[in-house]
Amino acid sequence: MTTPRCPICQDSGFKDHSGFAMDPCDHQVQPPQPLPILLQPATDWTGQTIEQRLEECAAALTIHGLLSQAAHQRTLDCIRARGNFQREQHATLAERTTNDG
Repeated sequence: MTTPRCPICQDSGFKDHSGFAMDPCDHQVQPPQPLPILLQPATDWTGQTIEQRLEECAAALTIHGLLSQAAHQRTLDCIRARGNFQREQHATLAERTTNDG
């Protein structure tokens, strides 16, 4: 099986795929469409911590109705608890390093 040369009609000669052959295809390639918003590069996340990015993701999921308000709050609580734990670990390690000279 060969690849169709015309991406519009799949080499059938007609744009509609219903078989009625009402719209002849002129075999012109359509310009590429812009990427849907979810597939566009996320260039606005520079300078953020992973913790901040996770909070933004949780907010986006809630806004789009994929996460309930209660689940959103539980998610934020978990993210912040883990962030606080890691900050404490980092501070303890930094203190040891300073004291050990």
